[in-house]
Amino acid sequence: MIQIVQMEPGAYRYLKQHGNYADGTMLSLSFYNTQEKPSPAVDGVVQKDLASFEIHILDREKYSDKRAFFLFQNGDNTAGMIPKGNACIDCHEKDAEYDGTFVQFYPVLRDRLLPEGL
Repeated sequence: MIQIVQMEPGAYRYLKQHGNYADGTMLSLSFYNTQEKPSPAVDGVVQKDLASFEIHILDREKYSDKRAFFLFQNGDNTAGMIPKGNACIDCHEKDAEYDGTFVQFYPVLRDRLLPEGL
């Protein structure tokens, strides 16, 4: 799958200025299936159809765990909050390098937020 993370521009400006996420920051993660033999032919793989997407909300006041995840699948317009104990949430808590987010995979954020820049 190809994964694309997006952040609302105002939240990104706040992050750059303050070095932390503002309460209410929303990250969108889109999961795309891949197409290995596109036409016209290109090197590598390209996006095919959208498989699902997730909204990750960081809000220390609203959520007891400081964050909430909502997974939208199959063209759904609404989604319930993913319960704690889910493998995705456990991975964010265990392996994400910055405040439950995987900035280690994104050079612009990694170099700004992580002490060694990994």
